Amino acid sequence: MGAVGTVPPHRALAANRAYVTSLFDRWLRGHDDHLLDGPSERFPEMVFAR
Repeated sequence: MGAVGTVPPHRALAANRAYVTSLFDRWLRGHDDHLLDGPSERFPEMVFAR
């Protein structure tokens, strides 16, 4: 994995809320918005690493 960059606080908070909500919606409510499937145009600054 490469270097970790900086994300503006408002973007980090928005991404955090979106990904946590997506996780709980997928596994507890059965609603999948596919945000967790991979890179998203909504949050291009987020990188998926395995």
